[in-house]
Amino acid sequence: MEDQNELKEDDDDEDIEEAEAGSDTEAKDEDSFKKAKYQVIFGSSSLDLKNVNLSEGNVKMKIDCVFGEMKVYVPKDMPIVISSKSVFAETKLPGKNLNAFGEFTYESEASRQATNKLYIDANAVFGSLKFIQE
Repeated sequence: MEDQNELKEDDDDEDIEEAEAGSDTEAKDEDSFKKAKYQVIFGSSSLDLKNVNLSEGNVKMKIDCVFGEMKVYVPKDMPIVISSKSVFAETKLPGKNLNAFGEFTYESEASRQATNKLYIDANAVFGSLKFIQE
């Protein structure tokens, strides 16, 4: 049975935010979005998730890194589930999990008891995608 909280390709694009390559982005701290999308293609970028607000429910994000580099900063106490797919790429997840080819799912300790979580669908193709806990 599939997890109902995973980000699906056919989800509507309402409330989607996009980041451009070469930018440092901070996820907004408002309750106004439940989904977000960030992409890096032929560039580098960083994303800080410290202000993601989970008080109103789950938040879903899609992060794509293609021929680029992206660093995603995640608070250590945030309940987070990361589903990653890598193709000839480096995907470094918290807990020193490294994925170069294939699929891997990471679930933080905090997410095991949390009601509301941050779900990230992370994809890297010929690039480097690193999740860094702070």
